Amino acid sequence: MDNIYQAVEVASPIWQQAVFRLSWWHGLVAVAYGVAAWLCFLNARATREAQGSCAMWCVAAALLCLMGANVMLQGDVFVTQMCRALARLQGWYGQRRELQYLALGLVALAVLGLGLRAFQRFKPHAQSHTDAASAALLALLVLLALRTVSAHGTDAMVNARFFGLSVGRLFELAGIAWVTLSALRNLRQPSTNPESYPSGTGRHV
Repeated sequence: MDNIYQAVEVASPIWQQAVFRLSWWHGLVAVAYGVAAWLCFLNARATREAQGSCAMWCVAAALLCLMGANVMLQGDVFVTQMCRALARLQGWYGQRRELQYLALGLVALAVLGLGLRAFQRFKPHAQSHTDAASAALLALLVLLALRTVSAHGTDAMVNARFFGLSVGRLFELAGIAWVTLSALRNLRQPSTNPESYPSGTGRHV
């Protein structure tokens, strides 16, 4: 328990510096997460009224809110620094690479399993936008896992810069846009929001 307290003391200054370095850009990304979460919430409400099942959209809205909060609170930075401090205090810092790549391997297996399950459930019309949003959300969670594990190789890849932005940030924006677009298209489906269309005039998007 003492090691945990010491690790928190070591991680706190680094985490505070990360929070102090936040810019308007971080606020913009957090707002984008908020917009995507709100659209997922609207889908959850519409889907519950039309079909009675809204679990995926509820989970998506909650996770997007948490990821948006993480952008502003830099929670992944705190977790990463705390784990590094614990590794030093407990004497296994030299073996951290193996543990990092083990964690990444577990993430890859989880992504593969969820991807196969989504593929088996895929339906061309009714589930296409829901599955697209799920895939984008999964990609955002993988990115968060890569940042938190913070292995040397993945850090170099995520932090590589193009057009003034890191690959990780570009990937993150693409994932948020994907969720947002999928949620908007799903809201326009008659099966999700039948009140938007007069009887007999439904259309597929």
